[in-house]
Amino acid sequence: MRIIRLLLLCVILTGIRLAYSQTSRTDAIYLTNGTVIKGVIIEHNPGKSYTIRTEEGSTFIYRVEEVEKITSESDSDYSSAKRRAKEPRFKTNGWSGLIKLGPMGLRSFTASTVIGYSFEGILFLGAGASIDAYKNIGHVSQPYPISDLDLFMPVFMDFRVFTSPNRTAFMWCLEMGYSPLLSSAIHYQNTTQSLDSYNKTSKGGVYYATAMGFRIFTTHRMALLLEFGIKIQSYTIEKYTSQTSHTNMNVSPKMTATPYFNVGLKF
Repeated sequence: MRIIRLLLLCVILTGIRLAYSQTSRTDAIYLTNGTVIKGVIIEHNPGKSYTIRTEEGSTFIYRVEEVEKITSESDSDYSSAKRRAKEPRFKTNGWSGLIKLGPMGLRSFTASTVIGYSFEGILFLGAGASIDAYKNIGHVSQPYPISDLDLFMPVFMDFRVFTSPNRTAFMWCLEMGYSPLLSSAIHYQNTTQSLDSYNKTSKGGVYYATAMGFRIFTTHRMALLLEFGIKIQSYTIEKYTSQTSHTNMNVSPKMTATPYFNVGLKF
């Protein structure tokens, strides 16, 4: 019987100790000078002073006049709060992807995707590709198109700078690369619509784009992108004129600057 009583007593004492450890609290004394001292208040002289022992084992005594307020929370809540404070609210480091699309000018369209790496939510460096569909690029004066769509596929490096890692941030971006021609528009040069005289886009060239806008986080990882900018595309036009015995061809390098607006997602 004595052994059983001792065992029961050990179990009770262990339970009390565990309960106490789970419900132990951390006190915080907020001083009038803005300092916050966290630990356990071990002595309180009403109307006179507070004595607090910190986690490091140091003991401090503060007069009531020096104390603005006192708060208390459980150790588990305190640890969770510290852990949450250290964790970034939004994903600011690591690999991420971008998907964007929108109009260019009044008659053209663009869609692109980018894969890259974010640094502290301030810098982004990646690589991407897009499909840019230009309507009547370089052929505005010819009203008789066989096909009026020039399709380019820019492949580029993407560099972005953000003002902060917070929910909403202003951004500036730059894209640089090369844009091959996927399909070409052909235009007649006379009202008879004869293929004896026509011009067409023959190849693409260097590609640049610069834009400003906003990044708005909607979840921990996902963000909405809004961009306003200009795309600069170089290309070559071939002009054919058939005579009785031969065909003349003139090659003209061109460059166009087209404003665009993109809506995108970062994930």
